[in-house]
Amino acid sequence: MDAPGTSKQDVMQEMKCTKSQCLDNGDTNKLECSLCKRSLHYACTGLPVYQIHHFVHTKSYRKFVCELCTQVADHLKQFHPVHLPRDFNQEVVDLNLKKKEKQVELDTLSETNRLLQSKVKELTQNINKANKCYNDEKKKTSTLKAEAEIMKTGIVTYEEKIAEFQMKEAKEKTSTNISIKKKLKEVEANLKESILSEVNKSSKKLDEKMNAVMDSANSYADVVNRNSSTVPPASQFPFTPSSELRSVIREERNEQLTEIAEQKHRASNLVVHGIPEPADFKVKDRISIIRLLETIGVEPNYVSIDRLGKKDENLGSSKRPIKVVMRSAKDKDLVMANLIKLKGNKTFRGISITDDYTPKERQTRNEWVAKAKAANDAEPEQSLWIWRARGSPKNGVFQKSSRGEHKPCSYS
Repeated sequence: MDAPGTSKQDVMQEMKCTKSQCLDNGDTNKLECSLCKRSLHYACTGLPVYQIHHFVHTKSYRKFVCELCTQVADHLKQFHPVHLPRDFNQEVVDLNLKKKEKQVELDTLSETNRLLQSKVKELTQNINKANKCYNDEKKKTSTLKAEAEIMKTGIVTYEEKIAEFQMKEAKEKTSTNISIKKKLKEVEANLKESILSEVNKSSKKLDEKMNAVMDSANSYADVVNRNSSTVPPASQFPFTPSSELRSVIREERNEQLTEIAEQKHRASNLVVHGIPEPADFKVKDRISIIRLLETIGVEPNYVSIDRLGKKDENLGSSKRPIKVVMRSAKDKDLVMANLIKLKGNKTFRGISITDDYTPKERQTRNEWVAKAKAANDAEPEQSLWIWRARGSPKNGVFQKSSRGEHKPCSYS
């Protein structure tokens, strides 16, 4: 409906496009008003591109309407009073009540929201603390893993060192066994030499006795040949050559058998010198011997432990030798081969271990000690040479000299 006082021609004139630059450029892109059917350039509509795209390409119930068609007529702009209903005041009161109720609900919701916000804040802090604890635990875990890796590497290195030590110990044990076997062979060879020397001595004595008997027989034959007419009866001679020879051989043989039996009887015996003798020596001697054998690396395979000789009650503390009977001669030889391990040991300082010598072997030892003493007595007063008896009757006794401070020597 047209505004009053305007003609249709004036309206059409006003509705013409004022964007002359578009006409000059020959722009043919236009939108047609759904009411007045007037076509306007896209730029003249003043619409954004997406709305132009909607009106051009979309088939919808919404249609484009130009600005003239959307203007409000003047008669519609006139004021028309509204007549309120009679119960308007009551409605206002009701609305105010509802407004208060809604305000209460709003306040309740606000308080609830505040409480929820504080709860959310508290939960957020707890979450942050939990995250911090988690990060700390993660760092600790990583540190522990690193330490575990280091410990694992250390364990591997330790196992390698143990294996290396075991190999080294096995090699040392093998070398020790080899050296012990060599020592045992040396002991066996020395024992054979000593036995041969003793046999040679016995044979020499036997030869001397037989020569004496033969000399007596020869002198007897000379007497008979010189004075065959006055031969005294056989009963007047102090001996018979054949019987005397047999008795000499028998006596020498018995001495050799006795010596061999003594050596076999004492083959597994040891004599320990220098251990003090306490009051309850029967108990403490066993402990001392066990510790001594363990120190040299030998199992305590002994049968009995006894003190030799009678205890002198007048002496406050005596050091009677201890005889240790091992289970076999091999166990005793093993102890003798490992005596080098006692060298430099402070616990067993002044303690020595020897074989259990027979009376004849002790006599031989004493003879060599006497020779060493005589050699020292023969040395000049200012001499630095000291003679000592070394070795044992089983392996061979010998004299040994050394230079040192001249001092009187004790012999045993």
